[in-house]
Amino acid sequence: MINLKCSECASVFIYDNIPRLIAPGGVARYFRHVSDGMIGHFGPQVTIFSPEVRNSSPGRYIRAVPTNFRGSKRLGVIRLNNILARRIAKQQRAKVFYSPYYGNVRTTAAQVFTVYDMIHELRFPRTKANQAFIDEKRGCIERAALLISISQSTAHDIIACYPHVNPAKIVTIWLGVDEFFFDVKSIPDHKRKPYFLYVGARRGYKNFQRTLQAFGQSGLAKDFDLRVISPDSNNRFCEEEIALLRHLNLENSVDLRLAISESELCASYSGAVALVYPSEYEGFGLPVLEAMAAGTLVTAAKVASIPEITGDLADYFDPLSVDSIADALQRTVTLSERDRQARIAQGIAHARQFSWERCQQQTVEAFARLLSS
Repeated sequence: MINLKCSECASVFIYDNIPRLIAPGGVARYFRHVSDGMIGHFGPQVTIFSPEVRNSSPGRYIRAVPTNFRGSKRLGVIRLNNILARRIAKQQRAKVFYSPYYGNVRTTAAQVFTVYDMIHELRFPRTKANQAFIDEKRGCIERAALLISISQSTAHDIIACYPHVNPAKIVTIWLGVDEFFFDVKSIPDHKRKPYFLYVGARRGYKNFQRTLQAFGQSGLAKDFDLRVISPDSNNRFCEEEIALLRHLNLENSVDLRLAISESELCASYSGAVALVYPSEYEGFGLPVLEAMAAGTLVTAAKVASIPEITGDLADYFDPLSVDSIADALQRTVTLSERDRQARIAQGIAHARQFSWERCQQQTVEAFARLLSS
């Protein structure tokens, strides 16, 4: 990791503005690792302003007003934190102001944002609420001194959406895989059928219904289950999904699990025949790496960032074709045990390249370059 002389160190103000309602997801995990790396390198030069209580030593921690309740924006809590963040950063003469989740705060310090994807701009309908978010995000992209993109695919999409943005201020830094995914050991459950695994939200571009159709069409439900893990505890099957399960006669072959623990997620990866990742668009696609780290095969859509992250180690399919997805599932179960174990070993080695230490180091280096300029 690079070292700065004390005379070169400058104040870095980190405003944790991640919406608390999405905090359990990958954005919060990413922010925890990145902020830890910044504190580890810049030490007392870092101030974290966050509603979450945390040990920021040797950096400084200032608690923001809690926002982990519905209506916090309507009541003006988020606006209050924005005002406080701007004032505190000014008082501390911060040279760099980093927001992990966009926002409307404008400062005289150089601003840095992480861009996770361009899904709202490219795939979502232009509702009033969506357009407001797009406008906010565009303002961040345009005024940023530095943009951290989590994949080359996302960096390309930024320029595709906003060709007037200077590509030189975009740096691509891949995410990492937590070490505990490599340590998990699956325990065979001979009382249950082997299963394919689906991880993530299910609506829209996540392409879950085609996955159900492909699983039903493949004829594998007699000998295999489909385990579905969704992050939201309220995300039970909707009426349309229930009707599709009945139509495909899959009611007893699809197992839905909501908001499970990290240890349960690891065990589900490790015990699966394969992860099925049919998303039509991803800014990164962390589950494919987590599955590889846990010793699981991956069959995935060949779109957006997924081939960039997975390389030639996934069995790819066309996410818009039910036949293509079904064929990929069938290819997976017909692999010889020798080929299966070889691909698993290659996947584990590949996932090892995506460490949070590398992500932290590259992020620190990007901030250091910005500070030195």
